[in-house]
Amino acid sequence: MNDWQKGVAGESQLYEALKIVAQVKKCPEPVLLGEADPVVETVQLARYRKLPDGSKQSFPDCYLRLDDWESLWECKNNCYYHVKGGWGKYHDEFWRQSPEWVRREVKSKAWNEPRYPIRDKARTVWNPQTHLYEREPVYVYTNTNTRDITKFYVGTIPSFLQSAWFDMVEFIGNENRLVFSEHPLLSSDLCEEPEDKECSETAFSKLNDGVLTAVDDNLPKR
Repeated sequence: MNDWQKGVAGESQLYEALKIVAQVKKCPEPVLLGEADPVVETVQLARYRKLPDGSKQSFPDCYLRLDDWESLWECKNNCYYHVKGGWGKYHDEFWRQSPEWVRREVKSKAWNEPRYPIRDKARTVWNPQTHLYEREPVYVYTNTNTRDITKFYVGTIPSFLQSAWFDMVEFIGNENRLVFSEHPLLSSDLCEEPEDKECSETAFSKLNDGVLTAVDDNLPKR
């Protein structure tokens, strides 16, 4: 299982959990974010946009709106494992993520956009300047000041250096916006053995419960 497969599995499992939340809360379905690849005309998708300087910027994975409350969700489907004697000088059970990892993998996302491209949705439009038909993303537009959108992080194991954990909580806004499945999220195509399916179902159940609790805890009180 490579990093791309892990990423897709995590995003799809988060998306399915948010769809259940939408059903429970009777709100519009969540939206997977990210532009369709303009070069490869398949379901393979780019998770980023190119900036004028040639660099790339990634989007959070999902957007969910309930009435006037809006949220963005980022999922990291990290697979942690044990090593003999533990990790590092403190012999930690799992590898612990650093503040640099939090900055690179979470804080660097495009969290403050007035609109986000919906993944795998594009339309063909005529460009009068080039006299060509071109693919244009379909967007979801945020309704509120983007600084007021609630951010969430979804992961597998809460394994961070203390400074990285503080950075994550400060950036996301509250510990109750961090959700952990306690196991890698596996889509059905990644389940090769019967125990894989059992682990997948257990992890998704914990993810679903955690996501629903996080939404309930962060919805504005009426």
